[in-house]
Amino acid sequence: MSLFNSSLKSTFSLSDGDIGMFYSGATLCSALVLVFLGSLIDRFQLRLYSSLVIAGLAIACFWMSMASTLWMLAIGYFLLRLFGQGLSSHVATTTVSRLGRTNIGKSLSVSGLGFSAGEATLPLLVVFLLGILSWNQVFAVVGLVELVLVLGLANLLIQRSWNLTQADTLHRGAAAGTPSQVSWTRAQFLRDWRIYAIGPSLFAPALFGTALMFHQESMTQTKVFSFQFWSGNLTVYALVSIVSSLAAGELVDRLSGCVVMKVFLLPYVVAYTLLGVLDFPMLPTIFFAILGLTNGIYVPAVSAMWREVYGPQNLGSIRSIVHATMVFSSAIGPTLYGRALDWGVSWNQILILSAMVMFVVSCVMMSVKMQYQPPKNPISA
Repeated sequence: MSLFNSSLKSTFSLSDGDIGMFYSGATLCSALVLVFLGSLIDRFQLRLYSSLVIAGLAIACFWMSMASTLWMLAIGYFLLRLFGQGLSSHVATTTVSRLGRTNIGKSLSVSGLGFSAGEATLPLLVVFLLGILSWNQVFAVVGLVELVLVLGLANLLIQRSWNLTQADTLHRGAAAGTPSQVSWTRAQFLRDWRIYAIGPSLFAPALFGTALMFHQESMTQTKVFSFQFWSGNLTVYALVSIVSSLAAGELVDRLSGCVVMKVFLLPYVVAYTLLGVLDFPMLPTIFFAILGLTNGIYVPAVSAMWREVYGPQNLGSIRSIVHATMVFSSAIGPTLYGRALDWGVSWNQILILSAMVMFVVSCVMMSVKMQYQPPKNPISA
């Protein structure tokens, strides 16, 4: 999305702060809707739910391709954030987390490779398309691919992978959990104090990562390396993410997600500190390599942790809250960074302060003992 910033700022006469505000406002709205729509995965058949999400993302792209006013841009951002980062990733991680009782870490690692593959290829593809098409036409092309290729492929794979009736039965069997583990309801989950202690560290990558990537072109203008070289190193980020994700999946199955997730944020702290205090040509390669460690660890470790601590029965409802909060966090970042830049705060100051905040919340997370406990005060979801 950030690769469209220059075109959108030119088309709609927006500053860094203005476009960050539109993006953040739309993302905040999508987070609120995600709380409700995300919980429906516990009730709908997987093929139907997935099809609706994919079709929604295609419609979002078509709408964005026709945007000619600020209100149309705002709605386009809202639909893209809701059906893209919000519901699309929610479907993947929730489904894999819930189905099966063994090798969950490895399964989450493999499914998470889709994120890394996209991060490695889509920026380069967008840059190429913007070189031969207008930004409106690029969105139209993406919408067409989503509607025809992705929707068709998803339905084909679901049909060929398992019988839907058996899948529903497996869903219910996994939802039942084990006799020794009673799944928490969403209401019980929201009353657990541990969530509010570890939450800031879990959502920090969404906040600071989205903020930096949204304003990445502005940041590179203050460094000795070019934006093109910076963007090219996203491939390094994706490759390291793949390796670390597979390794993290193995560790999750051996140690548990609760143990592995304790250290996932530390590479982020190191990466932002280096970017804030140093400046040399190869810095982007080192930065993205370190950042890839966090990205690879996050999906298998944190996704497995939710199931380990709260059980599988209401995982869709619980993850909808978690994912909405993550989207909410990603909405705050671009506005914070954008306004700080408008007010004259330097990029070095922004990055160092971000690293300090992440270090503090990481220390808090490491002090909290995450493990399964029977829910207190049985109440309805």
